Amino acid sequence: MANIIQINVDNYIHHKLILNDLYKKSSIEQKIRHNITTDSHVTRPNTYIHILQLNSIIIGYIKVSYRQLYHYSQIITDIGNKYIINDFYIVPDYRRKNYGKMLIDHVLQCYNIDISKLCFDKPTNNTLQLLKTKYNSSSYIKEPTSIYIPSMELRLLLDI
Repeated sequence: MANIIQINVDNYIHHKLILNDLYKKSSIEQKIRHNITTDSHVTRPNTYIHILQLNSIIIGYIKVSYRQLYHYSQIITDIGNKYIINDFYIVPDYRRKNYGKMLIDHVLQCYNIDISKLCFDKPTNNTLQLLKTKYNSSSYIKEPTSIYIPSMELRLLLDI
């Protein structure tokens, strides 16, 4: 049976080695030289890590932050605090089995937000494909900062 646990300072030590390995695999898969997620993120304000376990084996994680975002065009516009998926990884053997959707659904429920308001930091093609097939969400505006903001949300915020 699959379950999701929010990682905090108290329970991180129990999962540290496995998570560090997954952080590394996520970075390699995204062709990034340094881990996107590290030990320091567990104690960072407004940053949350949730792990997905199946029969007590960690098969994935998702890192969420809540922070100020800006839209960059001719002028810089403050669009307020938004939830952002900063890092998202499912072990390859468990992909295409709805575990990624399970993690995203958990985030949506946990923070009481709609998929149309959830932003993504440098999402992979797999993540974009999951959003398109499972949520019918494919219209994002990529900011120069590589944050993907749902286009409808941005239009509403900017009143365009």
